[in-house]
Amino acid sequence: MAAKIIKVLIPVGVIAVAVVLAGGLMSMRKPPEKKDEQRPAVLITAQPVQAEDLVYRIRSQGTVKPKLETNLSSEVNGRIVEVADNFIEGGFFNKGDLLVRVEQADYQTNVKAAEASLANAQSALEEEKARGRVAEEEWRSFTDGKAPELGLRRPQLAGALANVRSAEAELERAQRDLKRTEIRAPFAGMVKSRSVNLGQFISRGNQIGTIYGTDIAEVRLPITDNDSAFVQLPDFTDDDIKPEVVLTAVVGGEVIQWPAKLVRTEGVLDERSRVIYAVAQIVDPYQRDGNSDKAPLRF
Repeated sequence: MAAKIIKVLIPVGVIAVAVVLAGGLMSMRKPPEKKDEQRPAVLITAQPVQAEDLVYRIRSQGTVKPKLETNLSSEVNGRIVEVADNFIEGGFFNKGDLLVRVEQADYQTNVKAAEASLANAQSALEEEKARGRVAEEEWRSFTDGKAPELGLRRPQLAGALANVRSAEAELERAQRDLKRTEIRAPFAGMVKSRSVNLGQFISRGNQIGTIYGTDIAEVRLPITDNDSAFVQLPDFTDDDIKPEVVLTAVVGGEVIQWPAKLVRTEGVLDERSRVIYAVAQIVDPYQRDGNSDKAPLRF
C-alpha cells in the first residue's frame, strides 16, 4: 500500500517542482527594451506653384496643291489662229486674259445672218401690227359687233411675234458662239500643260490645256485623334474658327515659313491610318501681289 502511494507522489512532486521552477524563471525574465523608431527625413525642394499657358505643338506634313485646277476645253469648232505668249507650261496669267483664239470668220457670218433674220422678223411683225389696225378699222366701219380674232389678224400677229423671238434666240446663240472663239482665263493662275498649238484644228469638247489657280493653295494635314484634342478644328457652322498654322519647307537650302489657316476638315476618320485630315489654306502662294519677300510655294 505504501509503495503505491510513493509511486503516485513522486510524479506529482516532480510536476510541482517543475511548476515552481518555471514560475521562478518567468519572474526573473526582464521585459524587452523599448526604443523609439526614427525615420530618416526625405529631402525635397519646394517652390511656389504658378499657373501659366503652355503651347502644345502639333506637327504634321502634306503636299501643296492648288485649290482650283481646270481642264480647258473648246466650245466651238475651228482652226487656232492665235495662242498667247504666256499660254505655255509654267506661264502666269490673270483672270480674263486671252489664251487661245479660234478663227472667227464663220461665226461672224453667222451673227450677220442672224441679225438679218431678226430684222426681217421685226419688219414682218410691224407689218402685221399695221394690218391688224387696218382690219379693226374696217370692221368697225361696217358693224358694231365684236370682231373675230381671225378678222383682226390676231393669229398672224402672234406668229410674227414668235418669229421675232426665234430670230432673237438665233442671234444670241450666234453671238455666244462668236464669243466662245476666244478662250479666256476663268481665274488668275498658271499653266500646267498645253495640248494645242497655232494652226491646229480643234472640235467642240477638245481639251486645250490644264491650268492652276494661284490665288489660294491648300495642304492636307493628317492629325491624330490624340493631337486633335489640343487644337480647335474648324467647323462649317462657325466661320470664326480658323486656327493659324505655320508651314515650313526647305527651299534652296534655306528654311522658309509661310503663314496659313486651317479652314476645314474632311470630317471622316481614315480607316487605315486612324487620322483625320485638316485642310490649310495659303493666300497668294506665288507671291504675285508682291506683298512678301519670301520664296513662292511650288505645287
